[in-house]
Amino acid sequence: MNLRRMLHDSGWDLKGIPDIVNTELISALMAIYLPLWQQSHSST
Repeated sequence: MNLRRMLHDSGWDLKGIPDIVNTELISALMAIYLPLWQQSHSST
């Protein structure tokens, strides 16, 4: 899974952001998103 492509397809354009910022941004997003995603799928 290519996170940068996934974010771009979701309306995010990270080309202008340095890779170190991309890494921090993606880490933060995943830290928020993954628990919510797992919770929503485990509760079914």
